[in-house]
Amino acid sequence: MGAEKQLVEKTLEEVRESVDLFYQQKTGEALQQFDAVLKKVMTMVDTLFAYKEDHEGFALDEERVKTALTEALGALEERDMILLADIIQYDFVEYVEELLGGME
Repeated sequence: MGAEKQLVEKTLEEVRESVDLFYQQKTGEALQQFDAVLKKVMTMVDTLFAYKEDHEGFALDEERVKTALTEALGALEERDMILLADIIQYDFVEYVEELLGGME
C-alpha cells in the first residue's frame, strides 16, 4: 500500500473519531479533537489533489471536496454540530472512502 493511501486512511480514522464525538454531543471534546485533526485533513486533501495529478485515472472530483468542506465550515460557524457531523460523515468521509478504492 502506498504512503498516500496510508495517510488518507489514518486521517479518516481520526476524522471519524471526531464525528462520533459530535454525534455523542460531547461538543467540547469533539471541537478540541477536530481542531487537532484539521491540519491533517488539509494535508490529506492536498495529498489527494497531488495523487490525481500523478495518476491519470484517479477520479477525484475536486469541486465535491471543496463544496463539502465549505458546507462544513458554514455549519461550524452556525454552531450546528450535528449538521457539521453529518456533512463531514456523509459528504466528505464517505466520498474519500470511495476514492481509497482507486488508490494504490
